[in-house]
Amino acid sequence: MRAAGGSRHDGHTPPDSGIRLGVRFAVGLAVIALAGLSACGKSDQEAITDSTQAFFTAYDDRQYQKACNQLTDRYKGFVVGHVGAAAAGRGVPRPSTCSDALRINELVGSPLQVAGKKFSEVSSVQIRDETAQAIIGPNRGLGLNIAVALKQTSSGWRIYGLQNRP
Repeated sequence: MRAAGGSRHDGHTPPDSGIRLGVRFAVGLAVIALAGLSACGKSDQEAITDSTQAFFTAYDDRQYQKACNQLTDRYKGFVVGHVGAAAAGRGVPRPSTCSDALRINELVGSPLQVAGKKFSEVSSVQIRDETAQAIIGPNRGLGLNIAVALKQTSSGWRIYGLQNRP
């Protein structure tokens, strides 16, 4: 006679219980392995620092597409529009992509131009839920810091704003 759960009351183990136990054991091991992998990942502070420095390093090296990869899609659009407005005022063709905008940015001297080698590494990081602010600087020559606004996305921490700060 079987109970509602499919086990017998006669003291015998049903033939498929070994399979079920093996599946449960394998699933348990997978859960433990995934938990271990997430513990080995970078902290948010490290990921924010890495994303910020990746942007400035790529910009310095004129690897504009790599720099754009560190920006949110919305901020890429802002950069294209902002640099495009500065370019139009100087007779330079408007950029159509983020990487074009960063390339043209050096020619038109928009506020993004201060990004790059003039600044030291990330000096502080503040995290608030899904957003963060990293401070780059200070710049020895200009006496400025750059406040970098980041947000957590499905692709990791991405920049959605840059602002010069005294």
